[in-house]
Amino acid sequence: MNDYVTDTCKAGQGHQCCRYLILGGTGFECAKLTSMRPTLDNKGDNMTARDDNCEGLVNKESIVELNRENDV
Repeated sequence: MNDYVTDTCKAGQGHQCCRYLILGGTGFECAKLTSMRPTLDNKGDNMTARDDNCEGLVNKESIVELNRENDV
């Protein structure tokens, strides 16, 4: 898992995890700027991941950003 997913999306950090972080066929994706947003917003307290942690990434950018290796 890269630093962005850990530090910004807060994957694995319970309620602090961004509700828009999803796992797709090519890895992590940001669903905030997609048609899935209203569905995720309506889930509310029924999900563990509840936070809204950034402005969001468009789908193609999110796949690259969220799955890149950390800089060494």
